[in-house]
Amino acid sequence: MRFLYFTDTHLLGAAPEARTDNFSETVTNKLIDVVSLANQLNVEAVVHGGDLFDVPEPGLGQVGEYL
Repeated sequence: MRFLYFTDTHLLGAAPEARTDNFSETVTNKLIDVVSLANQLNVEAVVHGGDLFDVPEPGLGQVGEYL
């Protein structure tokens, strides 16, 4: 059985001040890269090891954005 493990994404509700790119788009593209890699490697499951969001209880809007 093959797994793809990644961790510490620390998804944010707003872009950090120093970022000049479209932060939300950049993060979304990175998550798409993870899914693409999982498909390429033909894994059974993707496992996230923790620190998915930057706060213990993210808002519904923040969660929905990344779903």
